[in-house]
Amino acid sequence: EYCLRRGPALSARLPAAAAALPDVRVIRAHGATRYVRLLQDIDVDGVRGTETSLIDLATGRYAERVSAGPLSSGDGFDGTRTWGSDATGMAIVEGNAQARLDGLAWAHFLGRRGPEHPVVTVMRSPRGDVVVRLRYPALSAPIDVTLDRRTGMVRDIEDDSGGEATRARYSDYRRVRDVVVPFQHEVGTRFGVARERVRVVEPLATVPAGAFDPPPPPDDVV
Repeated sequence: EYCLRRGPALSARLPAAAAALPDVRVIRAHGATRYVRLLQDIDVDGVRGTETSLIDLATGRYAERVSAGPLSSGDGFDGTRTWGSDATGMAIVEGNAQARLDGLAWAHFLGRRGPEHPVVTVMRSPRGDVVVRLRYPALSAPIDVTLDRRTGMVRDIEDDSGGEATRARYSDYRRVRDVVVPFQHEVGTRFGVARERVRVVEPLATVPAGAFDPPPPPDDVV
């Protein structure tokens, strides 16, 4: 980990809507594409599988499904609710206030534009990377986003809100048509480390209604 220090030209606290706020989106569209589907290989603590992600780059809505044997799961955000599902497909809508707010904050990394407005502090790390600290008033801890000093793309996200430490790292950014995507992604939580490698990027013009909703109960649930 690094110690944050303020850079001489980047020490001001900025409103979230300010034009000077660095871009903290992990996936960026440079054209008319609104939706993107990703097919990824995933390794969860040695268990290998695949992950399919559907993302709305205009609102930050998403739905993900991991197929990895006993570690299969799903999660998503439909614009209002954050949800997760287990290996059986049974979905639970997040009811914890801190976890729900944290989910809304992470949706901003995929394109959500509000109405949540964090207090923003822009700093530099000792190695010269720009660090954007996002402090949402209702969250218990800030979220730190490190932008690579050479590319300006998101490299690391550190989130300790709600007592749950999450560390995400992104690399190998590539442009596919008009969408820029990190082809390497690693996330560490108290449950372990998941490593993902993108195989397919599919920009989409439309998606089915309800594509981001929690899945219905599995067939064996009455």
